[in-house]
Amino acid sequence: MNCSRMQRSVPDLWINDLNFRRKAAVEMHLSLCPACRKWYVIWQNIRDLGWEQIRLPQRLNWQPFNQALEHEIRHHIQTE
Repeated sequence: MNCSRMQRSVPDLWINDLNFRRKAAVEMHLSLCPACRKWYVIWQNIRDLGWEQIRLPQRLNWQPFNQALEHEIRHHIQTE
């Protein structure tokens, strides 16, 4: 599994929506790849902030925000 595919699989991992093989591949990749482990921890911390308890407007387009946030996280990981 490559880094990009692993990172796209994380939301499904969190909601337990991966088949056994895919889940095992994601977990194996996380155990072997320090960059993805760091990426995973950052996103896990963001998720755990409790945003799911805040009612955000559903009609807003969150894609630009999500892309900018992901870009900043990747940039931060690369510069460390």
